[in-house]
Amino acid sequence: MAAASAPASAPTSPAPSVAACLRTSDLVAACQPGLQLSLSPIALPTARMGLAYKTRRLVNGGNAPYRFEVVDGSKPEGLDFTADGTLAGKAIGPVRPYSFTVQVADASSPALTVRQAYTLRVEPPPVPKPPAPASAPASAPAVVAAPAPAPRLPQVTSYMLLQEDLDDMFPKPKAPAPAASDAADGVSPPAPAASEPRRRVRPRHDGPPPPYAEKMQAMLAPMLNIDYPTARLFASALEARRCTYYAQQLAEATKTAVMANELRCPSADGNAPPHPGNALLPPTLYADLLPAAVKRDLVARAEWPHLFSEAAPVSWTDNGCGCVPPLTDELVYGFYPFWEARPKEEQQIQFNLFNRIGYLGAQITDTGEIVTATSLTPQSAGFASHARRFGTKVDLVIHRAEWARFLALPDGEVIVDRAVRDTVALVDAPYTDFSTRLKNFLLPFWDQPVHTFDGVTLFFDNAPTDAAGKEKFRAFYRSFVHKLIAAMQKTQRPYMLGIVVPDHEIGEDGAYGFEQLMDYLRLAQRPDSHRLPDGAETADYIGTTDITVNFLVLMHEPTGAAKKALRARIDNTEVIQGHRRVAFLNAVSPVIFHSGGEPKAPIESVDKPRLDLDLAYFKWQYGGAAVWPMPEADTVNGQAINAALAHNYGFASAAGSLGAACDFVCPHRTGVRLLFMGLLLAEALALGLYVWVCAVRRFGRPYIAGLWLCGVLALAVGLALLSCDPQLEHLRRGNALLIALLAITVAGGMYYSLRPRIAPP
Repeated sequence: MAAASAPASAPTSPAPSVAACLRTSDLVAACQPGLQLSLSPIALPTARMGLAYKTRRLVNGGNAPYRFEVVDGSKPEGLDFTADGTLAGKAIGPVRPYSFTVQVADASSPALTVRQAYTLRVEPPPVPKPPAPASAPASAPAVVAAPAPAPRLPQVTSYMLLQEDLDDMFPKPKAPAPAASDAADGVSPPAPAASEPRRRVRPRHDGPPPPYAEKMQAMLAPMLNIDYPTARLFASALEARRCTYYAQQLAEATKTAVMANELRCPSADGNAPPHPGNALLPPTLYADLLPAAVKRDLVARAEWPHLFSEAAPVSWTDNGCGCVPPLTDELVYGFYPFWEARPKEEQQIQFNLFNRIGYLGAQITDTGEIVTATSLTPQSAGFASHARRFGTKVDLVIHRAEWARFLALPDGEVIVDRAVRDTVALVDAPYTDFSTRLKNFLLPFWDQPVHTFDGVTLFFDNAPTDAAGKEKFRAFYRSFVHKLIAAMQKTQRPYMLGIVVPDHEIGEDGAYGFEQLMDYLRLAQRPDSHRLPDGAETADYIGTTDITVNFLVLMHEPTGAAKKALRARIDNTEVIQGHRRVAFLNAVSPVIFHSGGEPKAPIESVDKPRLDLDLAYFKWQYGGAAVWPMPEADTVNGQAINAALAHNYGFASAAGSLGAACDFVCPHRTGVRLLFMGLLLAEALALGLYVWVCAVRRFGRPYIAGLWLCGVLALAVGLALLSCDPQLEHLRRGNALLIALLAITVAGGMYYSLRPRIAPP
């Protein structure tokens, strides 16, 4: 439908703005009044999941049919624009607000185009009202209860780019169509292979590919299959790839290598100092490599909403490795998001490289309850006990990323109390399976773990950025952590408290300021903690139980600059100095991201030199390192990640000469413990018979030799357990008393067996 033309009495009419009427061939050409094209700037009504959705016509003017393209943001999956200019379909989620910009082109030649921004919210399907009771009297007034807020579907969003995304946005040259003679001979092109339906929002990209499309694939290829937990981290990785590729082009143009300290990639506003070789490259190269609209489209395409309702049970197996050496204060932490689990498939983990694994599978609801991705029964949480078999502890990672509604609730402290109570109850849930009960019966004197998790990691993403929101979030975070530490101290159990911190927020005003984070260290850790540096003021630390605090800092790319900027930020602050600064650095573990958890990667794509440099820096500057996600030991990229960890942290050989023995003793320590207890019991029984029964003493030296053999064997097995059993770590840290006891026992045995049997006359 064409718009009405201007009245004849009007002398002239102002030319329409470029934003209101654009031609792809001429961005400054004025449009004819009769062909003006516009999109109605109306507020789109809310969509309900699974219900038919249709707005009134949004397009005015121009010539139908219309072609639509989402150029910014993403619209709900299941809703599409029709050729007549309406938005229709059935939204299938996820539940959240969507902001997107639509560009429409009509059928004119050349085509008219126009853009308009919209916001649309997807809500769960309406809950049917229960029928009124039949016995209610007709005269009684109807009482209408206030509608309860719609429940939010628990989910976590991550960002990962696939090869098909690059093929869609930056298409490769198409093969020529088959000749007519081929069709006549009955030869038809092969049908495209059916692919699995995508389980994420994937906006269309109908426009022309950006400049240098062929090179874009090469530029972004190193990012494929890397799962980033936040949109900001993914966007920084895009910028890092653009800068790296720009440096490669610069090196080719100048025929010299471009050193990292020489490169100053232009920023978005063009204020960064350029390299002298920039004159040899097209002036718009850097901007054309990643236009703003393309970058937004890439972020939208990489968005993966992971629903808790679709989580598969976790099943881990080892790769024949031994246990992680327990006598190390360095933290090597692996994040395992619940969406990494695959139905009916075991995943191979090299446990001896990780002393902790964080299972991201819990979320705080609007009411403060903790919901989990899978029902953590003794059967479904068996992955945690399997990891403990190798000395690896497993923590529960609690996530939340939406705060506007949560922080606006009036009963904030009640919600915090409920969240703390549910968190501790979930972490401390006991194993009740038959295997655990049998071990506790057979090994009553051993400290056998019976709880589901060993600690808690808080991953609160997307914190508010406005002043009022930042203050509310800071107050909530402080209250939650303080109450969580107090609740942990009441149980007397050892825990790790992990706090995930974005690297750009650490030290800033708000929840992750240096004073706040140092306060958590002081409140949780004991004065005699082995994590504290020599010479630390023990009066600063008031913890009463064994709680270790670690700051897991999400590192943006390029990590080469980010790791040094983080250290400089810690060094330059006046809030923490001296021994406090050393204690703070010991609690920092940077988190880096890789494709080691993607089994479909056909070839190794890990940048091993950069990874090795990062891990070496982390080892000597911070208290540990963390990787996202846990690398699978039987994938090519996972093997490269594990090799870099083993090279820098040396966990695989930390046990020294007992390494080979510990590789067997530690994973099979239940049987070795039973053997040790059996040998001790047999030795005590045989020794008692020798002392109290004369007939036994008549056996003489053969019996004594048997006693010594059994004693030496029991001593050897006991020493193997002392060196390799994770539950005896506290004895290994200060075992002088045990060694003295063993020495006295051996000396007494030698004296008793070698003393004269007949007193001299």
